[in-house]
Amino acid sequence: METACNGRMGIDLASEGDFQVIVLDLGLPDIHGLEVMSRLKNLGGARQVIVITADDTPESLLQQIRENT
Repeated sequence: METACNGRMGIDLASEGDFQVIVLDLGLPDIHGLEVMSRLKNLGGARQVIVITADDTPESLLQQIRENT
């Protein structure tokens, strides 16, 4: 198991490792989690992404996720 303290570090870890599951918080200090999700998708591979957030508007969040995946 690896952890990253921000989006850029998470992208770097994902590009170097063979992770099957990634837990992604959308509220990151450097990059919005949806941007990280988009970059993870561009890396390829068959990883699953579990998204967590403190956002209180789930409808708009789900729309954003659909547009970025």
